[in-house]
Amino acid sequence: MSLKDRLIEHIRENGPMTVAEYMAACLYDPDDGYYATRPAIGGDGADFLTAPEASQMFGELIGLWCAHEWDALGKPAFNLIELGPGRGVLMQDALRASQRLPGYHDAATVVFVETSEPLRDAQAERVPIAEWAPRLEEAPPGPSLVIANEFLDCLPIRQFFRGENGWHEKLVGLSEADQLTFGLSAALPAPDSEDDVGTVREIAPGLDSIIYEIERRLH
Repeated sequence: MSLKDRLIEHIRENGPMTVAEYMAACLYDPDDGYYATRPAIGGDGADFLTAPEASQMFGELIGLWCAHEWDALGKPAFNLIELGPGRGVLMQDALRASQRLPGYHDAATVVFVETSEPLRDAQAERVPIAEWAPRLEEAPPGPSLVIANEFLDCLPIRQFFRGENGWHEKLVGLSEADQLTFGLSAALPAPDSEDDVGTVREIAPGLDSIIYEIERRLH
């Protein structure tokens, strides 16, 4: 059964789902999810292009910044962690730019926080020394430099729409033809708002835990 058919069946049995739930299924479903099966990043007809793919200078500058911060910290053994590392291009450029700094590479444990098997394969080709963790919480403890590019803005989000009679959550449900379609919840209990009718607000449910883990590591 295709992912679309499974989503339709889920909604038929359980009711409309949030945009965040829909995004998570489309991106991370182990059988059909975009990141889990066929992410196409980079040039040559790929689906999208990120800054590291456009110019090696992007990753090189970040690599030099990391090396500077490591030096300022007293040159400890440390984790160089990247969240959502794509094809590993940013880290590859970052390590190349910092390779002449004595002791830096020997002190670094490179950790990719990545769940996609196809992307892990691409990352291993570019950064053979890398280790992997499915979540930031599972990355090794200790002094760390954490970098990310286009990661937080790609997290699944819930959407809320300001209507004539208050706020509504945008949901994914079924049309009369039993096809996936957007709709709105009933008006939600919410404080008064000065937002104009038609305003859309978004929250990322998974953001809090990521920020908490970064904060915990800082402490």
